[in-house]
Amino acid sequence: MVKFVLSFIFTFSFIYADLLDEKVKNLVDKESYLIHQKLIDIIFKNKSKFYKSTGEIDVVKVAKYLKDSGLLKLFFEAPATLNITFNTNQNPIFFMKLITNSLNAMGYYFFITKEAKREGNVFSWSISLTTEYAIDPTIFARELGKRNCKILDIIKNSKDSWEYIIDISKAKVLEAKEVRVDEFIELGKSINDYWLKVENGEILKIVSRKNNSWYPYVAFYDKNLNLVSIYKEDSKVIKSINIKVPENCLYIKISDIFTLNNIKNGFSVYLKGDMDVSRN
Repeated sequence: MVKFVLSFIFTFSFIYADLLDEKVKNLVDKESYLIHQKLIDIIFKNKSKFYKSTGEIDVVKVAKYLKDSGLLKLFFEAPATLNITFNTNQNPIFFMKLITNSLNAMGYYFFITKEAKREGNVFSWSISLTTEYAIDPTIFARELGKRNCKILDIIKNSKDSWEYIIDISKAKVLEAKEVRVDEFIELGKSINDYWLKVENGEILKIVSRKNNSWYPYVAFYDKNLNLVSIYKEDSKVIKSINIKVPENCLYIKISDIFTLNNIKNGFSVYLKGDMDVSRN
């Protein structure tokens, strides 16, 4: 029995070590792996600490140790086209927003969608951008973490082609400003849509700032960013509107039918807890 247990432990450890080695080889490439194998053996001597309690490789931790040791090559010799594919099995629209906001926070604003597709329950979004270096997985993981998202795996197909598998099951819209019942919130100048988070309340009063030319487009979403309803008008709002907040709404996007330039001066918003409100 003891021999069986020892044999099982040895086999289990061997499999784990093999999986970790393969992931390291993938991230640093096989040639660099062979050149720096002694250093890699030292870095990953305690293999168990690079595994999660679920038994999966903590790929972000692996990437961090490789980066800190100078083994994760992210810089190109000259500006190049970087191709990245992001994969999830959750809401595509929410997923793309979370990825976009995370990339924007890292300074990546200009990229092109190459492909967006769903195969079975997996949604994949492929983008390309011109850059001098690949996205730093550790910084990307940190930005995603702020939004309650997790990187499950990183696959390096080549120095300029990467793939990420991401869990957004507990995600949140970091940019959404929380509005409580009977609370006035000021939304300052912006070049983007305005996002709110409302967990209660039945009526949202939106006051347009001076010099706006607002043609309302207000979208209501549930916690997974599934669209619940839309309020829009093709006539200009001079002062304010009151809109009923639908059930199951958690997020609200305030935008304009024509251009965000129409609302760049911002709004004041007030969340009311009763429905006895007339439009004014």
